[in-house]
Amino acid sequence: MLFTQTEYFLFFILFVIVYIGAPHRFIRYGSLLAFSYYFYGFWNPKYLALIIFTTFVNFLAALWIEHRRESSKLALGLATLASLGILGIFKYYNFFIDNVNLLAPGTAFRHLEFLLPVGISFYTFQALAYTVDVYRRELQAERNLLHFASFISFFPQLVAGPIERAKNLLPQIKREKPKSTLYGVVSGIHWILYGLFKKLVVADNIAPLVDSAYSSVESQSGIGLLVATYLFAFQIYCDFSGYCDIAVGSARCVGIKLMENFKTPYVSKSFSEFWTRWHISLSRWFQDYVYIPLGGSHVSKKLFYRNILVTFALSGFWHGAQWTFVIWGILHSSYLLIEKNIRETELGSRVFNPRGVLAKSLLIFVIFNFVCLAWVFFRANSSGDALLIVWKIVSFASGSAGSVALLFQGNLDTTYLVLGSLLALITMDSMIKNDSVCKFYLAFPGAVKFAVVFSAALLILFLGAHGSRSFIYFQF
Repeated sequence: MLFTQTEYFLFFILFVIVYIGAPHRFIRYGSLLAFSYYFYGFWNPKYLALIIFTTFVNFLAALWIEHRRESSKLALGLATLASLGILGIFKYYNFFIDNVNLLAPGTAFRHLEFLLPVGISFYTFQALAYTVDVYRRELQAERNLLHFASFISFFPQLVAGPIERAKNLLPQIKREKPKSTLYGVVSGIHWILYGLFKKLVVADNIAPLVDSAYSSVESQSGIGLLVATYLFAFQIYCDFSGYCDIAVGSARCVGIKLMENFKTPYVSKSFSEFWTRWHISLSRWFQDYVYIPLGGSHVSKKLFYRNILVTFALSGFWHGAQWTFVIWGILHSSYLLIEKNIRETELGSRVFNPRGVLAKSLLIFVIFNFVCLAWVFFRANSSGDALLIVWKIVSFASGSAGSVALLFQGNLDTTYLVLGSLLALITMDSMIKNDSVCKFYLAFPGAVKFAVVFSAALLILFLGAHGSRSFIYFQF
């Protein structure tokens, strides 16, 4: 069930009615878990067993840790092994088999034939973070299995995040009464509509252009591939942040506040700033549970380099069982290390603290281009394709597919729609989510509010690409 399908909105409206109107808190608690499991099982009911298994393992491990401190490391180890073991089998087994068969030609290990369970990377990390927090005594173990299961499977953010921490989401799930208000509902509708605009109008209209260029790399020109790469940067941003916006908006309608996962990342003036704005929940997860346990920055320079490299290589590998994702992570780790070394020089203070609009804009453009270089490896079908794309771009290579005009297939309507959508995105990105803007909007008469929402819905309906295209991060 996709956020962009009619089935979801019928499902969501029914959920809101049941959740807010439940006559008793136990009915509300039960309805939240039932709707969440139905949402996940709608895709493949068999894989409900995996999320239930992960829930039980981490629920029991946390209780074990809290009551038997002398064997808490064993409990944490078993929970980690079980959770990551399931993730490893379903997501990485075939990748390792391919590499073993490649390195040892005499072997012939066979693939396991199954679909990747949607959202498994997200709910596994969310469950593990909870168990580690209990082990660190930053959190008390939850004793109510119903509450804990609802925390792990909370449907708005279940499939593609944000990866929530128990200290934020669990207390909201456990409230005796829903904290739903008119402001929350209006704010939630704003987030949902904006997420739909990002996904359907921007990302899904860009997608065919990017797919066309990246599926025929050899015939494309350098400038065509450069434009396709720029477009992909906005496609993946609008696709992923669009999902998160709908998730945040859906939760706000019933009085639950999820963290914001994106904060206009492409206006970053450094690579370190970029990672405080892009996929924030995952960045913080790797910072808290990988980078800092390795020693963070409070180690020798050599170990600091190792910590950054390991953290981002694992982050890349988390995205998918392909070397292109690992290279993407290593590129970003290299950017951060180079940036740190430049900052330590006298020149660095001037480079990363520009004065004036022109200097700041130039720095933003440079950072954006290096981010796009990494996106090439993220999007390419293979590392060979990625290297060919980079070479064609830097050498301004020509191609039999011609120029940018052919990339748009001569369709001026598509060109204008994409450019207009990107312009609207840039101007609205920070304004739509501004609480003061929402409060100002609430002061208008009901007819005005209805007209705005109705107009936005019509815009999405007529300009959106309604082809049930899945969200990019569903594959992770």
